[in-house]
Amino acid sequence: MKKKIIASLPLIAMASTGAVFAQSSVNLYGNLDEAVTVIDGKKTWSGLNSGGSSDSYFGLRGQEDLGNGLKAQFVLESGINADTGTGENGSGLDFKRRATVGVLGNFGEVHLGRDETAAYKAMDRYDVFNHAGIGGSRAWTLHNDRDDERKDNMIAYVSPNFGGLTFAANYAFGEQGNGTWKTKAYYNAAVSYENGPWSAAFAAEQQNNIDYGTSDIRQRAYSLGGSYDFGVAKVAAAYRQANNQPAGQSDYKDKTYTLGASAPVGAAGLVKASYNRYE
Repeated sequence: MKKKIIASLPLIAMASTGAVFAQSSVNLYGNLDEAVTVIDGKKTWSGLNSGGSSDSYFGLRGQEDLGNGLKAQFVLESGINADTGTGENGSGLDFKRRATVGVLGNFGEVHLGRDETAAYKAMDRYDVFNHAGIGGSRAWTLHNDRDDERKDNMIAYVSPNFGGLTFAANYAFGEQGNGTWKTKAYYNAAVSYENGPWSAAFAAEQQNNIDYGTSDIRQRAYSLGGSYDFGVAKVAAAYRQANNQPAGQSDYKDKTYTLGASAPVGAAGLVKASYNRYE
């Protein structure tokens, strides 16, 4: 209990200091995406679907000036099933997409809580469907019992922009169980570079797990992506390889390949196409 109280003191002091001389703001933001979807495979399905081209969500973002170039910030973001009005997880509205509090300054940004990993944020831009809908990549959701794109209990750092180069890193404490997986610590880092019409990114991750409380499993993943905007169309590609190492067993690998293109149509329209391969 004493540790929890001590850990809370800096945040309380920070909020108190900022309230004396600063300006604060809270903004509501969000996105609603619904699509009429037809799937023709072994089984045929058609209907209204939430998130045909991008996720549906809403959020609150608050910021307060602390002085001396520092700002405190919180973000709460909830997913929505736009076709039914329910929460993304089917159990009511929550903030499982993001729930963070942090500080911004000339040094970059540090925030704590649940958020997308640095690796996922760096690579998401190279999927033209942003991992949504039937055209989106399943690189981070091949295993339904693992939450690979977001992590709880995470400390995140994002660097300033150094002439197009940015760096980000995360560490997540292994405090929670996830279904039959008891997760230990997770850490990752990503570097991105943007220069005019082209961009590139590389990310590396490691997650330590205990399978059913008996077999130690370590997963390491590496991702590489890039894009180029020709003006008439933008082309993007990405590759991710996850190496899984169960205790006393041979490694097995998950590989995903993504290739996509998007082209503007009129002032606000966009046509997208993608190809995804999983091995």
